[in-house]
Amino acid sequence: MDKLAKSLAFRSFGHLPDNPPAVPLIGMSQLVIQNTLVVSSFQKSMTYSMHHNDMVEYLGRKWEIDVNLLHESVAWPSIVKARKRASFPFQKFISKWISEDTATGIVMRRRKQRLHDHCPRCDAPQEHLVHILTCPHPDV
Repeated sequence: MDKLAKSLAFRSFGHLPDNPPAVPLIGMSQLVIQNTLVVSSFQKSMTYSMHHNDMVEYLGRKWEIDVNLLHESVAWPSIVKARKRASFPFQKFISKWISEDTATGIVMRRRKQRLHDHCPRCDAPQEHLVHILTCPHPDV
């Protein structure tokens, strides 16, 4: 199990994280992952850290933003808390929005489910994510 944890940490962080010397607390050592003290749920904390890093790197590449800037300037704990409080359909929408898999004209044409990528309501060319939220048609 220790070997698997080390290989996962190496894959996620690019190197084995430097652990500060353990300070005994009532016979137990401290565990710190990326400057955050882990007080319980080691497996959950490790998994969250790896998935979070993978997601931030993905968003950095996708939007061409410096990964360090994303780590430092975005309030990730607030986003996690807000997403957990959202309903399941809204969580699903957020996931589709981030991955650009929302059923826009551009995506539907790429999937070959539409002949053109125009907005079906206002007939604007290239229906994209922002257009869906700002469509000037009165029925929207």
